[in-house]
Amino acid sequence: MLLKRAGCAHDPCEDRIAATKAGELALLCPACPQPGINLPVNWDKVPFEKAFLYALFLAINANFRLKRKDVSSEEADPGLKKYLNMDYLFFMGLLGTLLLRFVVSYDIACQWYKNLWGRMAIFPAEAQQSGEKKFVFLVPKFHLPAHTEECNVNFSFNLTPSVGLTDGEAPERRWADANRLANSTSISGPGARRDTLDTHFQYSNWKKITKLGTVLLDKIQKCVPTMLETRAAWVDVEASFEPSVIEAWTAMAIAWEADGKHPNPYASTVQHEGIAEVRRRLAAIAAADVGHEGVRGDMHETEMLSMGLQLEQQQRDLATHMKHIGAHETVHQETKRLERETKLWRKIDSWSAIQQLFIPEVTVLRDREDAERKRVGVTQPVPGLKAQDMSLWLPSAIGTRAQCPLRLQEYEFQLRQGQAVWALKVMRDGLILHAHEYIYRDGVHGTKAKLRSGSRTDAIQLRIDCAAEEYRAARAALVKLGAILRQTEWQQHLWPLLAEDVRGRPRTTFGDPERQRGGGKKKKAQSSAMGPEDARAAEIQAEAKKGMSWIWYSEGRTGKPEEVVKSEPLRIEWARTRAKAIRYAEEIDLVEEEMRRVLHFLRWRRDRWHARAELRVQVDRASQEGQGAYTRKQAGYMQGLRERFKQLWRYVPQELRMACEEYATMTPDKDETVDGVQEQQEGQDKTVDGVQDQQPGMSTSATHPQTQLEEELVHE
Repeated sequence: MLLKRAGCAHDPCEDRIAATKAGELALLCPACPQPGINLPVNWDKVPFEKAFLYALFLAINANFRLKRKDVSSEEADPGLKKYLNMDYLFFMGLLGTLLLRFVVSYDIACQWYKNLWGRMAIFPAEAQQSGEKKFVFLVPKFHLPAHTEECNVNFSFNLTPSVGLTDGEAPERRWADANRLANSTSISGPGARRDTLDTHFQYSNWKKITKLGTVLLDKIQKCVPTMLETRAAWVDVEASFEPSVIEAWTAMAIAWEADGKHPNPYASTVQHEGIAEVRRRLAAIAAADVGHEGVRGDMHETEMLSMGLQLEQQQRDLATHMKHIGAHETVHQETKRLERETKLWRKIDSWSAIQQLFIPEVTVLRDREDAERKRVGVTQPVPGLKAQDMSLWLPSAIGTRAQCPLRLQEYEFQLRQGQAVWALKVMRDGLILHAHEYIYRDGVHGTKAKLRSGSRTDAIQLRIDCAAEEYRAARAALVKLGAILRQTEWQQHLWPLLAEDVRGRPRTTFGDPERQRGGGKKKKAQSSAMGPEDARAAEIQAEAKKGMSWIWYSEGRTGKPEEVVKSEPLRIEWARTRAKAIRYAEEIDLVEEEMRRVLHFLRWRRDRWHARAELRVQVDRASQEGQGAYTRKQAGYMQGLRERFKQLWRYVPQELRMACEEYATMTPDKDETVDGVQEQQEGQDKTVDGVQDQQPGMSTSATHPQTQLEEELVHE
């Protein structure tokens, strides 16, 4: 059947089956760039800013649910994720291609691409890739939040130029359909398994081809208004800064986009001291105290404060543990709680005795606290004081109530800064792990596995909540100590933490309608109570509307332009707004070019079938008539699809032209002022380090509307 549909029966070669070349039976994608088929003349000589229109997007992924059972050895069933296997698929898949630009998506691309060109040496000469070709390696959007912060900046589709709104998750959509074959193919023989999978994949590919008309139209209809919205948002952001600031940031962004070796405008480079670094520095101070001025007994004052912060953290941990136990604890839980409380009491008593040597006034404060507690206990019954509620009276808590050495306040101030920075890191790591766990849950099946994943998710969430409480406690202490020490710079990067601030990176910032709907088609009729998947989808969409939380930024500055330029949160927010606007503009260009390629491909395919009708002249008249009828039938399919797509897309050029005209008018108001300084926005294109930057966010379509699609629409 594959030979018949590929037209091999019309090949004049005597041994037509043996003459079939690799890949000839596959269904070609009409929207993908095919040199010599659907690309314009001199496509390889277009300017740099248009070269991305002729790039090939590749996605690599493996499906472990479709593997066969009863394989008894590693030799018979090697792991699919070995680099060698993926290298083979990658290099052999590129055989014979004349394209020059490739965007490769793989869920572990951040590590797989390293030394890839070194591993290429073991493959045949025809698989070797020339240095003229440019490859960009990225991680699919849905998998990226589970990666490190560095990966989220360097391997993001959202932040990489010339990729539009591509998400790199195309294989996952195909696996979703193919997973229903897992039960039958896992116990099939190798031949039957291959035939079954080939048949279903062929049908899936054909179905995708027939739906290109509505899919591409839906894409462009959704992208056009959003492109204008993101452009307007970018203009509003730029209007709030002076031109010199925007020019500096734009130069940085253009330089990074040119080769990736310059500083990344989306990355935070400022590293504040964590609690470990602060303790190490204070330990060095204690070691240098040769006169033992800060030593009482065998403990230095810095060690006393560090121990106090550790006890405070243990108090919070115990309080959290008690809250999760609830009112009805078991005998085992009660035993563990009593042991934990007793140990904490002993530690606090021992530490309090040492603390009094450094701060004698603490004795008076504790006596007052005990007296107040006794007075309240006379009028109403109160339970005994719990270890987690005991006041430690650190310098931040003492404040102005009693005399406290200034040196101790300064030491605690440094420790609290490190504690807050560390708590933010724990929060961020927990949120990344939380996102990864949800991705993992999408792939597990069965009640037992779901429950285990739910338990892990709860444990991760508890860790995040504890880190948030630790940060709030550290910041509250910094507020008190900062007022005493007259320190305010810390407020530039340690902001108040609200409940809505504790959220991951907005996964749908750049708009993934399928993920925003919850990852697939939902039933129309649903009860008012939302299930866990629906609730998670709503949560993701709500996070996207809020934007990125400040906890993912390092610092903030306000004031003079030279200070604003150095402000990483402001620069990152501007850069992301810019990237979002440009990605939507690129998507319009890409979809428009794909529409043109689809129409041109279908015309080429139609003409190719007509040409095949005259190839087999040696056969008898009946066979010749039958083959001719088949070629006309296949050519009719191609022409029918082409006419239907042309009918669907007939108004697209007009809509794009109107959108481009509106897009071109969106520029910052020249009369607008920023902090009393009149903004003078330059309308000319900028050139930085030899790389030309288009008018901010303005795509090729916006500046010079393409006419190739219109020409293809009127072509017969």
